[in-house]
Amino acid sequence: MNKTLTVNIGGIVFHIEEHAYDALKKYLESIKVHFTMSDGRDEIMQDIEARIAEMLQERISGSKQVIDEDDVTVVVNAMGKPEQFDDGDAKSSDTKSTAGTSSSIANDATAWMGKRRLYRDTEDRVLGGVCSGIGHRLGIDPIWIRLIFFALIWGGGISIWIYILLLIIIPKAETNAQKLEMRGEAVNLSNLAKEFQSDAPATTRTKSTINRIFDTIGEIFVAILKAVVYFFAAIFGFVGIILLIVLFGLLLATLGVQGLVHPEHLFDTFITPAQQLWCVIALILIIGVPVFLIVYRIIKMIFKIKTTHPWLRASSIVLMVIGWVLGFWMLTNIARDFSEQATRRNNITLIQPLKDTLYIDVLRDTASDDLNWDDNFGIRVGRKWHINGHDKNFYLHDNIQFDVEKADGDKFELVQTISAHGKTQQQAYENASELNYKFEQTDSLLQLSDYYRLPDGERYRGQSVRLVLKVPVGKSIFLGDKTKHILNDIENVTNTWDWEMTNYTWTMTDKGLKCIGCNLKDNNDDDDHDINIDNSSTNIKINKNGIQIATDKDTIISNDVHINVDENGVQINTGDDKKKKNK
Repeated sequence: MNKTLTVNIGGIVFHIEEHAYDALKKYLESIKVHFTMSDGRDEIMQDIEARIAEMLQERISGSKQVIDEDDVTVVVNAMGKPEQFDDGDAKSSDTKSTAGTSSSIANDATAWMGKRRLYRDTEDRVLGGVCSGIGHRLGIDPIWIRLIFFALIWGGGISIWIYILLLIIIPKAETNAQKLEMRGEAVNLSNLAKEFQSDAPATTRTKSTINRIFDTIGEIFVAILKAVVYFFAAIFGFVGIILLIVLFGLLLATLGVQGLVHPEHLFDTFITPAQQLWCVIALILIIGVPVFLIVYRIIKMIFKIKTTHPWLRASSIVLMVIGWVLGFWMLTNIARDFSEQATRRNNITLIQPLKDTLYIDVLRDTASDDLNWDDNFGIRVGRKWHINGHDKNFYLHDNIQFDVEKADGDKFELVQTISAHGKTQQQAYENASELNYKFEQTDSLLQLSDYYRLPDGERYRGQSVRLVLKVPVGKSIFLGDKTKHILNDIENVTNTWDWEMTNYTWTMTDKGLKCIGCNLKDNNDDDDHDINIDNSSTNIKINKNGIQIATDKDTIISNDVHINVDENGVQINTGDDKKKKNK
C-alpha cells in the first residue's frame, strides 16, 4: 500500500503517491539548479510548473484520481531533463533518455506535442495581434488574414466589430508556454529555455502609440465584459441558491418536518402523499442538479478555484437521467387517475311556484364566509380555484354550469348531472357519486350554490356539476344578478348574452325563452352585413329588412341565376333547378 500526499502544483491540488512525489520533487529541484544563474529563473519555473500541472491533470480520469510514478515518468519524458540540452544536442540525449521507456509512455509523451491553441500574438502585431494569432492557429502567413479583414472593412465595415469582438474574446499569449502552444511547438524544458532567452530583448521593445491605444481599448473592453459577466454570474448564483433552498424546503415539508408550512395540504387536492414525494424528488433531480452545477461553476469562476472533480459531471448526468425517468413515470401515473370518465344524473322534482314564476338566485355559502384567506396559507386564482391550506379538507371550486331548456310537461324540473374522472369507470362513478352539491328551495325561490366542496379526503378528479332547469311553456323564471357566474350560454329568442339576462323575467315560449316587456337588443339582427347588387338597370339589396329589388325589367338573368318579377311575386331559378327539371 502506497502512501498518498496532497500537493499544490501550479495552483492545482493533486493527490499523488509518495514515491511519485519524491521523483517529481527531485526533477523540479534539478531544473532549479540548472537555471540558478538565469535572471528569469522564477518565471521559467512558473511556466514549467503550470505546464506540468496541466499535463498531470490530463492524466486524471473518473476511475483514476491519484498520480503515480508512471504519470510522473510520462511528464518528465515529455518535458525533457536539464542535462538533455546542456551541450546543445537535445535530440540525441532525448533519444537516450527515452530508450528505456515503454512504447505506451512514449506515445503519451508525444501526445502533448504539436498542439496549436488560439492566442493573440502581441509580438507580431499591427493592432492587437488577432490576425497573427489566427495565422499561427491555421498555419498560414498572418498577412493573408490581415488582407481578408481589410477587404471586409473596405466592403461593408462589419469586420471591424468582428475584430473588436475577437480582441475581447481571444486571450494574449503572455507566458512562454502559451507562446509555444500558439506556434504548435512542444512545451518542454528546451523550448521554454529558448523562448525565454529569445523573449528577453523583445520585452524591452518600445511600443508604438497606436499599439498602446489599441492595447488600452482592448483592456477596457475586457474589463467591461468581465464586470458584466461577474454581475450576471452573481445574480444567477444568488437565484440558484434560493431555488436550491426552496426545493430542499419543499422536500422537508413533503416529508412532514414540523415547523414548516406544509404545501402538501394543497397538493392533497390533486395527488396522493406518495406521488407528492416522488414528484418533489424528480423536481430536485431535474432542476436542482443543473442549478447546483451552475452555482458550483459560478463559485469556481468568481473565486478562481481550479480544482475539479471528474466524478461530479458523470454522477450529475446519472442523477438527471434518473430524475427525468422518475418524472415521466409520475406524470403517467397521475394521468391514469384521469383516464376514465363517468356521469351521475339526478332528476329533481321542484316545488311548483303559485304564480308560475320561479326565482333563481345564488346560495350563500356560510362555510366560505368563515374562511379567512389572510391568516391561512392558500391559493386563489380568479374564481376558478379557491384552495386553503389551513384545513386541508376544505377546498372550493366553481366548476358549475346552469342552463335552461323547455320542459316536456307542465311542471318545473331540475336535472343535476355530476361528472368525474378516475382510473376506472367504477372509480370515476364513485368520485361523481361522492360529490355533494348544495341547493335550496323555499316556495318560489330556488337558490343554487356557485361552488362545490370536495368530500373530506377526496381529491380533484375533474368533478363538474351541470344543472338544467326544465321550464314549461307559458311559465317564467327570474334570474338574480349573482347567477351570471353560473349561466352557461342559455339560448333565448333574442340571442341575449348570459350576463345581460340577469335581473329580468324570462318566459318560455314555443320558440324558446323570451323576455316579455323588456327593451333588450335583438342580437339576431345583423346590421353589418348588407348585400348590394347594382348595375345600370337593376338594384338588389338584402339586409335586415328583407330583400328589396328595384328594376325596370320583368326578368333579370345573370349567369345561372334567373330572377322573374311579376304580379305573382319574385321567382328565382338557378342552374341546379334547370338541371333537375330537364331530368
